[in-house]
Amino acid sequence: MWNYFEDVRERIRKNLISVIQENGYPWEEYEVTTEDGYINTMLRIPYSNKNKSNNNERRPPVILCHGMDCCSAVFLNESRLAYFLADQGYDVWLPNNRGTTFSSHVSLDPTKDKEKYWNFSWHEIGFYDIPAFVDFVIKHTGFQKIYYIGHSQGTTAYAVFASERPEYNEKIALSCLLGTAIATDSQIYSYGLLFFLYIFVPFLQFIDRFIFRIHQIPFSALLRTTSTYTGASTLGWYINMLVIFFAAGNANFDQAAKFDLMKFSQTTPNTSSIRQAYHYVQVMRRGRFTKYDYGPEKNLKKYGSIEPPEYNLSKVTSPVALFYGKNDMYNDYRRDKLDEKFANVVYIHVADDEYFNHIDFLIAKDSVSLLYNDMVEIMRKYKAV
Repeated sequence: MWNYFEDVRERIRKNLISVIQENGYPWEEYEVTTEDGYINTMLRIPYSNKNKSNNNERRPPVILCHGMDCCSAVFLNESRLAYFLADQGYDVWLPNNRGTTFSSHVSLDPTKDKEKYWNFSWHEIGFYDIPAFVDFVIKHTGFQKIYYIGHSQGTTAYAVFASERPEYNEKIALSCLLGTAIATDSQIYSYGLLFFLYIFVPFLQFIDRFIFRIHQIPFSALLRTTSTYTGASTLGWYINMLVIFFAAGNANFDQAAKFDLMKFSQTTPNTSSIRQAYHYVQVMRRGRFTKYDYGPEKNLKKYGSIEPPEYNLSKVTSPVALFYGKNDMYNDYRRDKLDEKFANVVYIHVADDEYFNHIDFLIAKDSVSLLYNDMVEIMRKYKAV
């Protein structure tokens, strides 16, 4: 795909780095290689520009994991969560998952080896990418326990990570899960995009199987380019925001009032494997948080059963804090019962805004008062060591 031409990848990378530099924060860049050969870029903000005199101080590390079709820029552009945490005295790490424009492979080329390179869902992100990020941060900081914050697919991947690699629970001081996308079909008939995906993704799967292979989520590059060139005008901004709200929940223009669409669309949407979308729809259709369904024959070979097994969330024993929006289409805080499924939910927070939706976790102008202050308060109760 054209987004993987080197000039485009480098342009997106430079844009992200410039965002950090423009805000006056120090940054570092690392490459993290997973067990199965993906090379993922991770950025770091080691300290805040507000307390440079103490830049040799040992700070507790926190990993911020982005959602599907995003990259680490979502924590830097509008939400500014990375800067907020750095200002609060944290060592902030910003990984980019496999499949983003910040990812490559030790031997596979994303354009020449499409079948193999894009053969993953969010299961592999949780099983391979997150453990590699966690181990890397622990090795470079000397801390034995670190914080994890994930949004959307970042919460899904964490549920895979902590249930499928339960030994890693000992390495997490606290996970803060924002806008959980785990094991619920409670709202798929209520909102536009989920219903659209519920109907449209099987159609894509038919094309994928019988006409031509689809490897990446379609239209991401087109949406990014369109938003960049149309979002400058008031009408263009409004129309683009309606599209975003279609993918996030009912419109919340109040919280999006200061949203800089032009800056956001320089890096988002990013790129993801189509299997990530397929996997979500499988979960929605079953109403259960299961592994990827390859079909009865392949399931039998891979799992020993014709049906994909369900993830055992009771194995997530590390402390978990859940953060919800009342207007979030991807979960229903009154019905998902994650506090019963995870073994150790220590805190539940519902943003005090009736219209707070899935994208508001990234763009809301009142994030500090609605979310971040409470997040840091609970983090300080579960100290990284």
